[in-house]
Parts: sequence; structure tokens; C-alpha cells
Amino acid sequence: MEKVVSKRQMGSQAEKMAAHFLEGQGFSILSKNYSIRQGEIDLIACQKKELHFVEVKLRNSAAYGSGREAVGYLKQKRMEKTAYHWMMCYPQYEEFEKFFSVVEIDASYKPQAQINWIPNAFSLR
Repeated sequence: MEKVVSKRQMGSQAEKMAAHFLEGQGFSILSKNYSIRQGEIDLIACQKKELHFVEVKLRNSAAYGSGREAVGYLKQKRMEKTAYHWMMCYPQYEEFEKFFSVVEIDASYKPQAQINWIPNAFSLR
């Protein structure tokens, strides 16, 4: 019998893969699934004096577009509000350069998913 995996479990696994990938690139993961009432950020990572607020997007096919395309304006605004809240809680990172980034995980590649890191995927006005 084939094991059924929920969307939440798949998302959690994708976030673990993304964190592992970023750590392999020299990043430190400061927070996972940071959430407030206004929104949620999957990963908050830093490297040198750069701080990345990261959205992780898992895709099993290209039918619904890329992961970057799935981070629409409303999601971006929620991430921005959440990032401001995080910065108020952790003022020691105030001087860091800040980026909103995306990790796309394409699970259609077998036997191993393809990971695409998009630093500074979007900026807010």
C-alpha cells in the first residue's frame, strides 16, 4: 500500500530541504516558520551581513507556474509585515542588508528534487 503524504508534510519536508541547502551555501538559519497574525515566513537566514526572509515553494510540475510566480503581491505584503515584526524582536540585525528570497524545489526531477535559490526575488516599495 502506498503511503499518503499530506500537503503539510510535503511542505515541511521542502522547508527542511531548503534549510539544508542554504546551510550548505554558508547560511545560518535563524528562524523556521516564524509567524504572526499578519503572516508567516518559512525561513530566516543570514550570511555575513545579509539577512534573507525566505519563502519555500515546492512544485511537482510546471502546470501552476514557478515557485517565484506563486509568491504574489499579497503574500509579499504579508512577508514584509512579518519581517518588520521579526526585526523589532531582533534589533541586533538592524544593520544587515535585507532581502526577500525564494527557494524553489522542483520535485518532478527524479530521483532527487532540483533546488533553485532566488536571492532578492522581490522587493517591496
